[in-house]
Amino acid sequence: MVSRFTRTDVWDTVADTIMMDVQGVDGFTIEDCGFSLVMTGDTVATDVYALPLLIRDNVAHDTGSTNWTVKDNDFNVTGTEPSTGNKMVGMLAWTRTATFPRLTKNGRIHGNSIRNTEGRCIEVALCENVAITGNTIVNGGGTASLVCVGVRVIGSKNVVAIGNPIEVTGTGVANSDCMQVNGDNLSENIVFSGNPLHTTAAAGTGVKIGANASKVTVVGNDILYDGVATSNMYGVLVTTNPSDTPPTGILVAGNRISGFDAQLGIARATGGDSFPTDVLFAGNLLGPRWDGTAAIGNFYNFSSVDAIASRIITDRNFLLGSVENREDRLQGDLVIPQGSQLKGRNVANDGDVILAWLTSADIVQIGGTGAVEVQITNGTDVIRVVAGGHIFPNAATQDLGTEANPWRALYLSGALDHEGTTAGFFGTTPTTQPTAVADPSGGAIIDAESRTAIAAIIDRIQALGLMGT
Repeated sequence: MVSRFTRTDVWDTVADTIMMDVQGVDGFTIEDCGFSLVMTGDTVATDVYALPLLIRDNVAHDTGSTNWTVKDNDFNVTGTEPSTGNKMVGMLAWTRTATFPRLTKNGRIHGNSIRNTEGRCIEVALCENVAITGNTIVNGGGTASLVCVGVRVIGSKNVVAIGNPIEVTGTGVANSDCMQVNGDNLSENIVFSGNPLHTTAAAGTGVKIGANASKVTVVGNDILYDGVATSNMYGVLVTTNPSDTPPTGILVAGNRISGFDAQLGIARATGGDSFPTDVLFAGNLLGPRWDGTAAIGNFYNFSSVDAIASRIITDRNFLLGSVENREDRLQGDLVIPQGSQLKGRNVANDGDVILAWLTSADIVQIGGTGAVEVQITNGTDVIRVVAGGHIFPNAATQDLGTEANPWRALYLSGALDHEGTTAGFFGTTPTTQPTAVADPSGGAIIDAESRTAIAAIIDRIQALGLMGT
């Protein structure tokens, strides 16, 4: 290690504690250094930072720090735990204010070790074009009442975090996340990929995608919780804040997630009026909860989401330890576009199933083999479609359609083959098939034309099966 920087300081109620502050510098590298910061004294409830390294624009807000590299350094922040308003940060890349363009840009954070930071280990705020790769992050978590995050992205554009082993421990409060995209300003084009994420924190999330996040990709991460979880902990959570823009354009695919109270989640904060939109959960390998529970709610927790309005899709997620291993589940309406197939899949849905874009040339096929293939219900009455294509009520007292229950009306445009032993129309009591009526014969006066017409009527009634032959 080329240089070792050590500092012990007391928490201040006004000023930040910063070991190295880079302001408005272009083309620099900080490499193979050790930073050890120890905070002492009483914690305070003001918004102050304690951090070894800060990279930002200059005081005049007209020159940013650009084309920089921070690699192979060791950051260690210890001492008195911060209070609610304090922040311990391993390193922070930052533009001072959101009213200016993202001046801090074109950075690379690689191969660093960040330890014991009871706050944010790496935070990228109001930056552009930053790669966070191959860093080893262990967040102490502690018992402090503050957010503990391994990697946090706020109001930034074009940021990737790839191959960073992250561990968040301790008993910190909610929002103790391994990785997070959140904040009051727009973050867009963010990628989290190939990160081994591990947490034992009593309340937290593997990856949280929050307000003002757009076009975020979470793919190929290994996300594990193995503590004793509280409720509402998520492997990947897409959520909103009451007054901010909901996240949109979110792809969560090919991740292995297990141990959390729910592995995948979508939520709307209390007081919010909008859900996340345009979200795809696809091809994720989902394990049971930390205690081995494998109920469906431990895989998905979507809080009253309208999947049609929000355009939220779950596709081919594999549920380990569940009998519903190939289930895609939604709480809301499921829209099946033209040409889609659900063959061999189990779709559980708490709303309407809508076959969209059907034309006269389309065929809808439901069922294959088995005792009961499909049940169509309004919550009380049930119509069953069974093997062989037969349709009948689930109980002898139910009708397929009445004026009082028009939803059960039966409309057919193809052949109707009634194989039952009784029939009745227009409210008459169903009865067995009447015996045949003989063709007219005998009598004193013979009207050939009338006999021909009557015989033709009998033939037509028999042809419909309404009378025996």
